[in-house]
Amino acid sequence: NGANKQYRLGNLHIREYDDRFLVHTDKVDPRRNPLGHLIYDAPEVLVGLACAAFGGSKVASSLFKNSSKNNSILSGLVASILAGYLGYSVTKKLKDLRR
Repeated sequence: NGANKQYRLGNLHIREYDDRFLVHTDKVDPRRNPLGHLIYDAPEVLVGLACAAFGGSKVASSLFKNSSKNNSILSGLVASILAGYLGYSVTKKLKDLRR
């Protein structure tokens, strides 16, 4: 998130910025259980990755049938980035609303 430094002590997570510190506790320590951390503390990353994989593959495979290989790969990549960002953003907003 653009932090200059990050510190961890167990589940305590501190981010240092030029003008402030942000402090929060994670449910799962990512150094001990990275997948658990993604599931419980950063589900927007998992949703973004899933949307990117699904969206990009769907666009690329449909274009591969009807277009050249280079166009389908490029279009799939662009669709993957857009779908991943959209999935991440929506999930992040929903997560922030719950707080």
